[in-house]
Amino acid sequence: MKSGSEPRMTQARLNRRRFSFFSSIFLLTSLATWFMADLLWRDGITGAEITLLVLFVILFSQVAIDCSLLISPKPNLAQVSSEHSTMNVAVSASN
Repeated sequence: MKSGSEPRMTQARLNRRRFSFFSSIFLLTSLATWFMADLLWRDGITGAEITLLVLFVILFSQVAIDCSLLISPKPNLAQVSSEHSTMNVAVSASN
């Protein structure tokens, strides 16, 4: 059931949330990759170490995604519903 008094997530707020989510993933992964690359390049880098660095970036980006999901505030169900949603979620008034 939709009513006009329910707060909705505006497009601007959604864009800010997406920007902060992807920016935090990029920053965390970049910082960790920089430290890992610094450790590997101290004695020269080999093909195996390049492979290790590529795997590190892939796996650490997954960790960064999880951390970004944990620190981001969760929206209310009423805020998530929109006209573009394909899933209908009924929010009951009784708690």
